[in-house]
Amino acid sequence: MNNTKPIRVNGRNNVLKKKLLPLLLTLALLIGLLPSIGALQTVSAADTTAPSGGNYFNFPNEQYSASNARITTNQRVTLNGTINNVVGNSVSYSVYNITLNGSTEKVVNKIENQDDNITLNSNAITVTNLELFPGLNKITFKGTQGTSSVTESIYIEYRNSPMLYDLQATIRGSVYNILEDQTTVIQSALSQGKTKEDIAITGKAPNATKVAVTVNGRSYEYSVASSSDYSFTASPISVNAGKNVITIKVYNNSQVVETTREIAFYNGTVSFFDLQLTHDSDGVSVDNGGELSTTTNGSSLFLSGKAIIPIQNDGTKFKPDVTDMANIAAQFAYIPYGNTSVPFTAANITSIEPSVTDITTTTKFITVNFKLDLGASSGYSYDTAYKFQLQGYNVNEAQSQMSDSKTFYLRDNTKAYIYDVNYLSGYTSSMADNALQLEALEGTDIEGASIYSLPMGVEVLIGNYSSLGDYTNLIQMVNADGSANGNVTTKQAVHTQVVSRNVNGVQQSFLRVFLEISKLPTTGTQTLYFKLKNSTAVKSAQITLLYGPFVKYTDMYDGMSIDFDTTMAPDKGGITYMMGQLGNFAGQFQNVANPAELVYTNTGAPAKPQTVFFYVNNVEIPLKPDGTDNSKFSIDTTDANVLGTVFGLLNLTGENSFKIVFRTGKNNFESTVKVTIVPTNLPLIPAPNTDGIYPYSESRKAPLANDPNFKRQATIFTTKEASMNVYGTFDFIDLGSNYSTVSGRITDLGGSINNYILNVSSPDLVDTITWTLSNEFTLTSKGNPISGDNTVNKGLAVSGIEVFYDVDGQYFYFILKNQQLPKDGSSMVYNFTVFNSGEAGPRATNRLEVDPVAIPYTILSPVTEERKLNQNFVDVIISSPGADSILINGIEAQKVTYLDYSQDSVTPVPIEAYKVRVSNLKPNKVSPISLVITSATDKMTDQFNVDYEPANIPGAQFAQVMASSHKVFDGMLNLKFAKNSKLVRSDYNSTANNQTQVYSGNEILFGIANPTDGVLNRYEYRTQPADYWSENSIGKYYLDEFFTDRFIKASPLFWIDAGQADDDSTKAYDPITYGLNPYTYPVVQGDSDQQFFKRYDNGRELIPTAPGELTLSYDSSIAQSAGTVVTVFRYDPYNNIWENIGGVVDEKKHTIDVPFTKFGYYVVGKLTYGFNDINDHPYAREAMEAIYAKGLMNATDPTGIFGADQYVTRGEFARMIVRALDLPLNYEGTKHFIDVPVDSIINPNALYDYRYIETAARAGFVRGTRPETFEPKSNLTRQDAAVILAKALNLKLETDATKAKASLAKVFKDAGNANYYAVPSIVAIQKKGFIQGSLIDPSNPKGGSVFEPTAKLLRSDAAIIIGKVMADMKKLPKIYAN
Repeated sequence: MNNTKPIRVNGRNNVLKKKLLPLLLTLALLIGLLPSIGALQTVSAADTTAPSGGNYFNFPNEQYSASNARITTNQRVTLNGTINNVVGNSVSYSVYNITLNGSTEKVVNKIENQDDNITLNSNAITVTNLELFPGLNKITFKGTQGTSSVTESIYIEYRNSPMLYDLQATIRGSVYNILEDQTTVIQSALSQGKTKEDIAITGKAPNATKVAVTVNGRSYEYSVASSSDYSFTASPISVNAGKNVITIKVYNNSQVVETTREIAFYNGTVSFFDLQLTHDSDGVSVDNGGELSTTTNGSSLFLSGKAIIPIQNDGTKFKPDVTDMANIAAQFAYIPYGNTSVPFTAANITSIEPSVTDITTTTKFITVNFKLDLGASSGYSYDTAYKFQLQGYNVNEAQSQMSDSKTFYLRDNTKAYIYDVNYLSGYTSSMADNALQLEALEGTDIEGASIYSLPMGVEVLIGNYSSLGDYTNLIQMVNADGSANGNVTTKQAVHTQVVSRNVNGVQQSFLRVFLEISKLPTTGTQTLYFKLKNSTAVKSAQITLLYGPFVKYTDMYDGMSIDFDTTMAPDKGGITYMMGQLGNFAGQFQNVANPAELVYTNTGAPAKPQTVFFYVNNVEIPLKPDGTDNSKFSIDTTDANVLGTVFGLLNLTGENSFKIVFRTGKNNFESTVKVTIVPTNLPLIPAPNTDGIYPYSESRKAPLANDPNFKRQATIFTTKEASMNVYGTFDFIDLGSNYSTVSGRITDLGGSINNYILNVSSPDLVDTITWTLSNEFTLTSKGNPISGDNTVNKGLAVSGIEVFYDVDGQYFYFILKNQQLPKDGSSMVYNFTVFNSGEAGPRATNRLEVDPVAIPYTILSPVTEERKLNQNFVDVIISSPGADSILINGIEAQKVTYLDYSQDSVTPVPIEAYKVRVSNLKPNKVSPISLVITSATDKMTDQFNVDYEPANIPGAQFAQVMASSHKVFDGMLNLKFAKNSKLVRSDYNSTANNQTQVYSGNEILFGIANPTDGVLNRYEYRTQPADYWSENSIGKYYLDEFFTDRFIKASPLFWIDAGQADDDSTKAYDPITYGLNPYTYPVVQGDSDQQFFKRYDNGRELIPTAPGELTLSYDSSIAQSAGTVVTVFRYDPYNNIWENIGGVVDEKKHTIDVPFTKFGYYVVGKLTYGFNDINDHPYAREAMEAIYAKGLMNATDPTGIFGADQYVTRGEFARMIVRALDLPLNYEGTKHFIDVPVDSIINPNALYDYRYIETAARAGFVRGTRPETFEPKSNLTRQDAAVILAKALNLKLETDATKAKASLAKVFKDAGNANYYAVPSIVAIQKKGFIQGSLIDPSNPKGGSVFEPTAKLLRSDAAIIIGKVMADMKKLPKIYAN
């Protein structure tokens, strides 16, 4: 008994007995001293001489020859075997998917050197869940024996085709195995007497994804998955009493396996099934009509089958007597059509099931197998229908029961015959010449089929087709007696197909002929007769063409409404317009079995009775058929009398009825369409189906019918507004839907256009406003001017009113702008009148009354739509003519001049107003804004509400006075400032005026901007200055196009702004002490008019006096590797560039920290792809990717090459150090070096620029190569990199030269090659592990290393160095590098 526990060795279990360990070590040593047999010993399993078992890896159940590969249907297998003299922890395996050409193997797929799923126990080996490729697999095992490697291969063929087994049928809880080679009888006591029953079919279908079950013309589909062990349940499946043929298909991508099974549902009545007609060696099923192809001779025809009959037991005997075959035979009879009944005899009974010995008192029925001799085949004729029934006695019902009528035919096996005809339900006439579409159609039993439309498609299967020769025009439609039927029109497709069908378990070939039937003699139930040319046999099928002719008009439809100008005379376009709207009554009859029955007139020779009649408002109007298609019709558009008659019959001011009748001797069809003609020339104010006439706030960009500032009480509007606009609609003529039509209509009206008048009068108007159709108006669609020409009668505008014509609704509307309400509170009344036949003709009038309060005022901002806010502040601007002061939320409002762009977007109208910013609104709460307006001795108090509902989406804003810490947007953004931080100009070192100003108490604006264009507020409900948004496209271009394609935004786009410094170009002290919207525009005079992209070098930039710390949250779905690929980008609006500023990632919190030195846009970016020469690098990929992602290095060619194998320059290394240490840029004033160009425009993709070199020089860790010379483009040596790095990191340097040289000599063999000034730095950097040397002999690590101090430093090595430095500073995670 072995009690030694297995131990894990290299991921596998080995058992080692401690007592055997010394012996094993000795044995291994002896083996190692033996002469080498070879580096690799291999047994070729493809060789036919390969052993039946392995020499080194023995798997008893596997095959070592490709030609004898074990076959499996499982994708994963487990192998059990033993190893022979092979070191256990050296064993691995590879799986090769191969093909064979003779004995030559070709590998098409592979997985190599696997060992995770190998378990060893002594010399026993188990490989669990080894995954196979579909097809032939060669599994090669490899291990060490002595000093040699040995391999051996086994072969397994994985067949992934779908399979099907364990089929069972369940009926009312009773389960039956579905037999493969015979009919399965199913029954349940609960199903007795039912003609149909629902059952379930279950089974397993390995490697399948779908199972389709078809029974009795219905198909059911079910999914299959490995998660359910490939089991499926098809339920409910409806079966009929008696025999049911069930087809089951299993699918696996491109593979399909199909099987057919037969189930007999026994419902307590006598049932016959599996009826077979045989003659000599020929046979055919007769269950659904049998056609036996044979040769008649003197031998007999036989009919065999099965019958289920109930039995009874009275306790002593069975009825019928199951032990007496004669008694059983007496229960049955064969009844040929037209002949006498033939009783069965005992000789006809071949067996019963269950057998006599297995029948018990609980047995309820038996299955009787029988075979009848129908006489010599020579007594039967070919192509003749022989009908019969079978009779059986039901002891439970005490009566005989008959089978359905059965039919069989004998066919001459030397001649072709029609085997079957099927209905192709998906057929359309467009498929006639498309072989692929025809072959894809699946036929269903045509017998009893309901046909919904013509043409219809059928398939005819022809047996013995090889005798035909020519396949054209094979099928003829005939009458029952075989004579030609000219009332059925067919067309055979040119394409035919040879198909295989299962006939009595034997696959037989048939010719598949596709037939289109486009005409039938009638509708309803009818029998079609198909005959093969040169044959007398007729195949019949009863179908039902569902009667239901249908008329489809080209343009007209029921419920149609036509607008019509009743002043339009018939000869002036009236008839043409109306007939065009009605489509000339053109249409088509559909689903008519015989189009020849459509007779539109009884004229012609020979005359036929008219069957189609058309009525306009109950008056018959003749139709004429289309010349090429009798089913198509219209009125005769060439007959002016017909057109005039129709127009005269129309009710031009109401409903019209159009009826078409199709009447034959058997059927009658009527279709009535009602069309309403709506007169459009009566004057109306307001126009129907519009919002009418109403006042609305002057601040609104578009009219609003229910403006809350104007409350309607009955017919009077009340308001607190000081001014308003008035909107109204009217209608008196339809002009058309485009500029050309409208202009033409105006021209056609001539002088009568002055009869179309709109008058506006009011006691408060100096003069009545009169506008006519001869004055200017604008064509609009959905409230906007139509594209292209849109102004009619241009230059003839009427002062005080703007008129528009809506081309969609075909009505006019007007706007009265800037209507000043009486200051004393008097009502303002308007009367509107419209005419369409001059002022003496018909008119329509409307009245508008607006009643203002005593001290009117208008809230210019926020407008009503802006009072549900996503910001914690609101700018309130109030206009109140005559007001002396206004308190807004208790704050004295500042008097300002509001700029109203709604009337003129180029030169806004100035409005005297009062402004206050209300801050610190409470979130998720309605905040009342109180108003106190004082005018002389009068005082009015009021309030309105705003609702701050914060949501962290684009548009969110949060304003807060600058403090030491800001946490906004639910912690998505955290900004901390150093203690006592203030705001100063960015160029505070300049000698210009006012550069030393200091600002405090500024309100910082935080916003979430749109990630594409950076918009924070789109001002949807206000009118902006002209060209405002076209200018703003520049901002979108900067933000979107300049953002690198190699990164995606992984956080919202944040905007942070603290205002601007005093404007030196003005005499006033005018700093902006609150953060500005990036797309600002002047709302009041004096506001900034500079969008963010216009701030470039404007001299007003503010920065904090000391760097702060900004923490941003990023997408929490980003994986743990974010530390090296996530960075922060800042868009600097004063330099118009995106800058990658790096950042330190907290992968657990999904945040990133960066120094905060400038205001602007900030967003977290994630590297999506780098460069090929990074990806392909043998040892520095991770380091270069991280350093590039953090913005410390740029690509030498941003379009596609990083430059991994190029040398780093002095300028670039200086930039890398400055960026790695997060040093604030310090470059204003006199510069250190004259050979470093000062760029006026910063290129963010440059490898370096003067700012970084100057910052590094001022920090003291770079020096010139000569006085005032830096040589930024010179390649950096390894020793100079060490010197720069040691200084930048303030490392402690050895000052004793002797000690320094000795320390360096201990580490590097080439220490003497280092320049004296670099020795201490190299020693310090080596101790930190930032720069390593190279082995002199890689095969002998003890041979020592060299530093190569004067060698140039590769950019890839520079990335590794900086990566190690940043990891040491906790700014990056440790990076894997070789």
